[in-house]
Amino acid sequence: MATLEHPASLNAFQQFRQACSVLKETSRATLPAWYQEALDLDFQLHIRIDGLTVRPFFYNRPANEWSDSPPLTEDAINDEEKILEYAYELLKKVKELKGSSVGVILHVADEFATAELNPELDNPAALSDLRDTAFNNPAEILDDSSVPPDQASWRVMPYP
Repeated sequence: MATLEHPASLNAFQQFRQACSVLKETSRATLPAWYQEALDLDFQLHIRIDGLTVRPFFYNRPANEWSDSPPLTEDAINDEEKILEYAYELLKKVKELKGSSVGVILHVADEFATAELNPELDNPAALSDLRDTAFNNPAEILDDSSVPPDQASWRVMPYP
């Protein structure tokens, strides 16, 4: 199959030809899993990224069991060849279990909350320094001293 282009960069005829190619050369027309929610599929890969590690888990709904997934590293996520190799290994596991599809669920955060920065540190030019401090010593830059800085993972997020 040819390399796909974003439809916005194609004219109407090129969009039509690309859509026909995808329909003809993939399982999009015959496999209903393409149009189902990932959590509704029988086999699911749950990926939890906690800032330092990547932890994948495999869920087999028919057997109602969780298991370790093939190991996934941050290097693999950033390398196209390694992530394709990982995907093939995962699909092989699903086919061994007589499955035809797998849903991928990315767990980004268990909880999300915000806290104001100390007003004295309101300097958009020092954003990279603030990010380093938020990661290494959040108590130094938080305005609210009642927030326990050691019980969360802190990041500076600029907003107007």
